[in-house]
Amino acid sequence: MKPHACVIDIDGTIADESLRRRRATDRDGDINWRKYFREDIVLEDPPIEKARDVLRWIKEQGCRIIYLSSRDDKLTKTTKDWLIKHGFPGGDLKHRKKYQKTTEFKICTIKSLQKRYDIIFGIGDRDGDIEAYRAAGIIPLRVVTNQEEDWDRIQHEIQKII
Repeated sequence: MKPHACVIDIDGTIADESLRRRRATDRDGDINWRKYFREDIVLEDPPIEKARDVLRWIKEQGCRIIYLSSRDDKLTKTTKDWLIKHGFPGGDLKHRKKYQKTTEFKICTIKSLQKRYDIIFGIGDRDGDIEAYRAAGIIPLRVVTNQEEDWDRIQHEIQKII
């Protein structure tokens, strides 16, 4: 029997990236992705504290945490440092390779991880997260981007699943 696991998006889901997004948005409204993913700016993101509490609870239920982010893999150390600094529970961390499309990366990564884990659900804040979770055959749970309040509902939904 494979261990239970879940996948968790990072930006906008457990990290409040609203200030970073504003700083990286050009006057014409386009996001400068190079600036958005600068290590020093990423490290400034505040945690969504209720998300941290729910992830700790998920881990206590015996469910492995897999952080699945569309951040470029050059940010792996930065992301690990951010997770530790803000007290998020340990788990696997998967980042996309440069130029890899986010949804495809998430689908392929989940399907690969399903060889080792019984991945029950995924939590994310964007349409692409939900699309990837459905395509990989796991339960999608969507949170409101950069919000604390929605995590009570998410915990309630997870209680019904696990």
